[in-house]
Amino acid sequence: MKSKKLFLGVLIGLLVLAGIYVGGCLYFSDHFYLNSTINGVKSSGRSLETVQEAITEAARDYSIDIIDEGRGDTYTIFAEDVDMVTDVASGEVADILRRQSGMAWPAHIVERTEYETDHVVTMDPKKLKKEIKRLPCVDADDVVMTENARLEFTGERYEVIPEVFGTDIDVDAMTDTVMEKMEALQRSVGLLADQCYVQPVVFSDDEKLNSRADELNQLLAANITFTLDENVVLDKETQASFIKYDKKGNPVFDEEAIRAYVSTLAARVNTFGQPKTIKSSLDKKKITVPGGTYGWKVDEEAETEALLSDLLKGEDVTRELHYTYYANSHGKHDYGDTYVEVNITAQHLWLYKDGELVMDSDVVTGNPNRGNGTHVGAYYVAYKEKDAVLRGDDYATPVTYWMPFHGNEGLHDATWRGVFGGTIYRSNGSHGCVNCPFETAKTIFETIDEGCPVLVYATEEEPVYTVDPAEEEKKAASIVESIDIIAPVTLESETAIKLARSAYNSLSDNGKSLVTNIADLDEYERQLEQLKAEAEETVQKDDKTDSKKTKKKKKND
Repeated sequence: MKSKKLFLGVLIGLLVLAGIYVGGCLYFSDHFYLNSTINGVKSSGRSLETVQEAITEAARDYSIDIIDEGRGDTYTIFAEDVDMVTDVASGEVADILRRQSGMAWPAHIVERTEYETDHVVTMDPKKLKKEIKRLPCVDADDVVMTENARLEFTGERYEVIPEVFGTDIDVDAMTDTVMEKMEALQRSVGLLADQCYVQPVVFSDDEKLNSRADELNQLLAANITFTLDENVVLDKETQASFIKYDKKGNPVFDEEAIRAYVSTLAARVNTFGQPKTIKSSLDKKKITVPGGTYGWKVDEEAETEALLSDLLKGEDVTRELHYTYYANSHGKHDYGDTYVEVNITAQHLWLYKDGELVMDSDVVTGNPNRGNGTHVGAYYVAYKEKDAVLRGDDYATPVTYWMPFHGNEGLHDATWRGVFGGTIYRSNGSHGCVNCPFETAKTIFETIDEGCPVLVYATEEEPVYTVDPAEEEKKAASIVESIDIIAPVTLESETAIKLARSAYNSLSDNGKSLVTNIADLDEYERQLEQLKAEAEETVQKDDKTDSKKTKKKKKND
C-alpha cells in the first residue's frame, strides 16, 4: 500500500515538472531567456515588443562618459553629437528571439545570456572620431608618449630599456572602442581600462631584443690599448660606432668605419716627412730640419686588419700600432736622443747616444757647384755595410764603413782626404755623401744601428739643396738600370738589392713613378728572403748532422 502511494506521488511530481517544462517551452518561444540582456538592456522574460520599447527608452537621452583615470577627468559624448539613432524594427532583435530555442530555457535560469547586435544602434563614425579628437585628453600638453622596449648604448654596453606605457591616445582604437560601447548602450569608457592608449608592441622580456643585446655586447668585449706617447684606449663609444647591420640584419663590424678610426690615429701619430726641430749643437739656436724619410708612418691597411682581428677575438690587447716607418720616440722629438747631426754650413757632424755627445768631427759634404750637394732633411740609416765599394758613373771607391741614409748619399770614411771641414765642399766636395775621417766613421758605425736618425741641415740659404727634377729623372733611370742587372738573385745580391731599395726610397713620389721595374725589385727581395731562409735551414740541418756524427764517434771511442 505504501509503495503504491510512493509511486503515485513520484508520478504526480514528474507530471508537474513536465507541465512546468512544457509551459516554459511555450513561454520562451516568444519571450527572451531569464538573465538575458540585449546591448546591455534587460530582456529577461520579456516579449519582443517590451524589449524593443526598453531599447528605445534606453537610447533616449543617451550619453557616454569618457573617463581619464590618470588625470581624474571625465568627458561626455552625447547621442546627438554623433547622430546616434535606434532602429528596433530592423528585425535584429526579432532575429535574436527567433534563434533562441525555447526548449533550452532551463539552462538559462542561472546562466547569464548577453546578446549584442550592431544594427539596433547606429551613428556617424566620422562625427564620433571628430568628437574624440576634440577631447582635451587627446591633445594634452602633459602627454607621455608610449615607447617600445629598445636597445640603448649606455656608454659601456648595450642595455634593454623597458617599454613605456604612455598616455598618448590611439584615436582609431578609441573610436572603435567607444562605438562598441555606444552600440551596446553602455554608459562609460575607461581610457586605461579599455586600452584606448597607444600600446607598446615590444616588451623588455622580448627574446629577440635580449638576444640582440647579447650579440652587440659580445662585439664590445675587447679592451684595446695602443701604446703611444700616452696610452690610447679604444673607448666603447667609438667601438660601438664600428657596428653596422648586414643584409640579414645581423650586427657586424664595419671595416670602413674601423679604417676611418685608424686614419685618425695615423693623423695623431704620423711624423714621416714632417720637419723636425733641433737645437743646433754649434750655437744652441733652434733649427728646423726639413722633412725627409724619417718619422712614424702608420701602415693603415695592416692596422685596420689587425684591429678588426682584435675586435673579433674579443680579448684584452695592449700593443703598438702597425707602421711602415718607425722612429725613436713618440715624444716631442721623434728622433729621440740617439742621432747624427750634420750641419752643412759648418761642415761639421755631431754624434749623440742616449742624449750624450759621443763625438763630433769636421766633415766634407756634397759639392753644390757640380749639382751634387748633400740633401737636407731628416733621414735614417738604411743599413750598415763593412768594406763596401761605392760606385757611380765615373768612379768605384772602396770604403771601410758605409752607412747610406738618402739613396746613394751616406756616411762613410774618406781616407783619401787629408783635410775636412771649412769650405772644401764647395770646390772639392763629394758626390753627395758625408765624407768623414776614418776614426769618425768607425765610431759612428760601432755606435749606431740601422734606422738611426740622420738630421742634415744648413743655416744659410746657399748650401740648401732641394730635389731637381732633371737630377731625379737621372737617378730614377740609374735605379732602373741597377734593378735590371740584379737577376738572377743569389745571397750575394743582398747589397745590390738594399742599395736599389734605399735609392728608390729617397725619391719623391714623382721620381718613384719613373722607376718602371719596381715590381721586379719587390720580387727580388722576396726571392732573397727565401734564399736566406733556405740557407738557414741548411745550416741547421748540417749542425744536427755534425752533432749526430760527434755523438756516434764518442760512442765508438
